[in-house]
Amino acid sequence: MQQLSWLDRFSLFFFGLILLGTPVILSPRTNEIFQFNKMMLIFFVLGSAGVWLSLRLFTVTRLRFWLTPGMLLWWLFWLSILVSTILSIDSYTSVWGYYSRFQGGIASITAYLILSIWLFVWLKRKSEADRLATVRWLVALALASAVLVAGYGVAQHFGIDDHLWKQDVKSRIFSTLGQPNWLAGYLVVMLNLLWLWWLSQVEKQHQLKRYLTWGMTCLFLLALLYTRSRSGLVGLTASW
Repeated sequence: MQQLSWLDRFSLFFFGLILLGTPVILSPRTNEIFQFNKMMLIFFVLGSAGVWLSLRLFTVTRLRFWLTPGMLLWWLFWLSILVSTILSIDSYTSVWGYYSRFQGGIASITAYLILSIWLFVWLKRKSEADRLATVRWLVALALASAVLVAGYGVAQHFGIDDHLWKQDVKSRIFSTLGQPNWLAGYLVVMLNLLWLWWLSQVEKQHQLKRYLTWGMTCLFLLALLYTRSRSGLVGLTASW
């Protein structure tokens, strides 16, 4: 890639923090140990740069971008959520989502919408080579976080934190995601990202990178098996 601008540096830090931090963050000091804290990280990062981010979204793009068919579908979707929130008999839940997780309401949906549009706009303004390099870097960050999640999950199977949970965590691991099926779904996505990342640059990889790729594959598959999630195995088969 060319020398990074301040906008690129900020965006890399912004998405890197979310990709690295969200899967692994948890806190036993909150009633909902897992998902609530992950949403708080997303809200904190997005809120810290929310005003600047929104201004940049509108200033670096032309009006016709916001009126393209794809964007109009996004607007219609968001407006439908807004209308349902206004008409809801439980406004608090409609705004913040499930009461102990802050997930599924218009707040979290709007956060995801801003993130996806910002990522699209940021990458769209790059050259094809820089765009591909940036995507590979972001995928590498996501995979690095997945190694921590999967590694901790395998350690759970061997009883590293068995004394902390009422559930039989040795039998069905859930790592930092709080539920075996959620962990399995996450690992299936990471396995596909890993293989796509490897296949996209297989001709340029050194032997060490190949060993690393196969090692990560074995780790993810082992963690997936320890979840004992039938839906995860079906999803993996379908993705193949």
